[in-house]
Amino acid sequence: MTDMYGSTYEADLLATGYGLHLAIPLLRKHSRPDQTAVQARALLEDCMRVLFYRDCRTLNSFQVATITKDGAEISKPFSVSTSWELKRQVEPFSAQ
Repeated sequence: MTDMYGSTYEADLLATGYGLHLAIPLLRKHSRPDQTAVQARALLEDCMRVLFYRDCRTLNSFQVATITKDGAEISKPFSVSTSWELKRQVEPFSAQ
């Protein structure tokens, strides 16, 4: 990776911005060299769900780019499933 200042480094997992703080630990914990593309996509969607929950000023709409030796493919925009129906948020002052 090379950033906008010309700093370069190599790593098996890369993220920028808020993803560097929240997604990289999840990726380090759950990614495996032998995982399938479906498993990798599910892990990426979990990371995006966490990032969406933690940043209330963003949209729940993403695109995924898949790059292989045969070329690159960019998905249509999609949303990850979320749930805001936690009892504490719906009824914050009720006895629990």
